[in-house]
Amino acid sequence: MIKVSELLKNEIHPLIHGALISRIIVSNDDKYFAAVSSYQKSTKLDEDEFDFDLYTDKYVDTLNELTNTKTWISLDSYNRHFRFCNFSFRGKEKAIFIIDNDLNISKDSFYNQLYAKLFNECEYIQEDSLNEQKKNFIRGFCELRGSIDTNRPLLAMDYFYDSIFELGKARLLNEYFSVPYYIININFRDLQNDFVNSINRRNTQLRLQLNWYVNNIGLINDYKTKIIEKVYHIYGNGKIGAINYISMPTIESRGSNLFIQRLSHFSTKIFGKVLSEKDIEKLRNELGFNIETQEIDVVKRNKDIVELVRLFTPDVCAGCQNEFELDNRTFVHRRTGRPYFEIHHNISFANKIELDHEDNLVKLCPVCHTCIKSGVGMPNDQKHIIENILISRPHVKDFASHFFNTNQNHELINNIYRSLR
Repeated sequence: MIKVSELLKNEIHPLIHGALISRIIVSNDDKYFAAVSSYQKSTKLDEDEFDFDLYTDKYVDTLNELTNTKTWISLDSYNRHFRFCNFSFRGKEKAIFIIDNDLNISKDSFYNQLYAKLFNECEYIQEDSLNEQKKNFIRGFCELRGSIDTNRPLLAMDYFYDSIFELGKARLLNEYFSVPYYIININFRDLQNDFVNSINRRNTQLRLQLNWYVNNIGLINDYKTKIIEKVYHIYGNGKIGAINYISMPTIESRGSNLFIQRLSHFSTKIFGKVLSEKDIEKLRNELGFNIETQEIDVVKRNKDIVELVRLFTPDVCAGCQNEFELDNRTFVHRRTGRPYFEIHHNISFANKIELDHEDNLVKLCPVCHTCIKSGVGMPNDQKHIIENILISRPHVKDFASHFFNTNQNHELINNIYRSLR
C-alpha cells in the first residue's frame, strides 16, 4: 500500500494518475483513498467462451506489470487482508489500488493536488502526438471503469463529479491528451428523459467512440476484448505487450463536437439548479441532444474558448475596472468597433502549457496585461492587479483556489504571482 505523501511527492504512473482523476474512492472513515477497476459478467459471453472468474488474478497482474508496481489487488485479496480499510465496495470491483491517507487530507484536496501535478510535472502532455504516456492516462481514466456498449459501438462509463471544477475533467481528454472532440460524448442525467421522469436514475455517462478507442488506445482487459469480438464480429486483433488493439472500421465524425459546449452550458445553467421540463427541452434542443445522424463539423482545439471569452464577456478590464477610466487604458479597434482587450491566463506554467479554460481566462486592458508580464511591472503593481482579478472575477478565484488547493487570498496572490511569465 502506498501513502498519499509518497504518491504526491514522486512521479505518478499515467495510468494510475488517470484512474484517480477519473474517480477517487474514499473509505468510510476517510483514512484511505482508492482507484478501482470495475466490470461485471456479460450475458453476451458463455462460460465456455471465457472463464470470467479465473481471469481476475491475471488482470490484476497485468495492471501491476503495466504500472511497475505491486499495489493493485483483487477484491478477494481486499476481503481477506484489507477489510480494515473500511471501503464500501459493491462486488463489481475487480482491481483495487489503495492509498493510505497519511496526510489526512480531504478528497477534494487530493484531487486538486493531482490535477495541479498533472500540469506542473507531467511534461508528456505537452506533446501533440498521442504518446504512450497519454495512452496510459486515457486507459486509466476511461477503460478501468468503462464498459462495452453492446448496442452501439461505445465505451461508456459513469461520470462522477462533486464540483464545477471537477465537472470539467473530461475536457482534459481532448485539450491535453489528443482525443478528438468527435470521439467524446457526455450524457448528463439531468437531460435524460428517464431521469427526469424517475424511470431510471442512472448516472451521467461519458462515452467514447469504440472504433477509434480500440484502434488507437487499445484495451488492457481481455474480457472486454472478447465481448467486442463476439458482439461486433471483429477478429484477428493484434496484441502489443499487454494491450489488445482491434481493427474496427473507422467511423466518420458525427455530432459530437458539442462536447465542450455541453460541459460549459451544464456548469453555468444546470449545476445546482432545479430545471423545469421546459428548461430541459430547451437545453436538449440547444445542445443537440436529439441530433443523432446529422453530420457536424469538428471543433478545433480549445483556442475557441479564448475567442468566446473575447467575444462574449463584458468589455471591462478585470485588473483595473474600478480604478481607471477605460478610455485612458485602451483604444477602439477599427475592425470590431469595440474597446481592445487582451486575454490573460490567470495561472501560467513554467513548462509553457497554456490552460485554456474559461475560468482561467480574463480580459485585461493593454496597460494591465503589459504590466503583469514577468519582469515588466513592479511586483507590488503586479500583485495588486492579481488581487483585483480575484475580487472582480469570483469564478476565476474559485478555479485558482482548487488549483493551488487554498482559499487564502495572500497565498493565491503569491502563487499566481510566482507563475507569471
